[in-house]
Amino acid sequence: MLADVAREIVTAETPGQLYALPEGYPAFLRGTGVVVGDLVSVRSSRVAALLRELDRFEGYFGPGLSANIYTRETLPVTVRETGATREAHVYIYANAARARTLGRRLDTGDWVGSRGAAAAGS
Repeated sequence: MLADVAREIVTAETPGQLYALPEGYPAFLRGTGVVVGDLVSVRSSRVAALLRELDRFEGYFGPGLSANIYTRETLPVTVRETGATREAHVYIYANAARARTLGRRLDTGDWVGSRGAAAAGS
């Protein structure tokens, strides 16, 4: 989905907590700690179409709607390599209580790294 439109992909981080949900996908929540992810830059002409596609994928139907699985917000993120701060669209899990109750907190804040560690039996 992103490979066709990405101009640049870099590792970035933002304050928060990350949970592994029983369904096998991550839940990002605001909070203390650091969450690591990919910051994908795209051409401005592609942003609106990409956000519509990502919104469908993430179960985001619009601000304040009870059907949302995630909400989408613009948050500051820090590029790890340079320390530069950029604004990014971030999907935040809409049911924080469910994530904290049923999910497993990933203290590393790194979804990709934690999946690799789990596959290796760590």
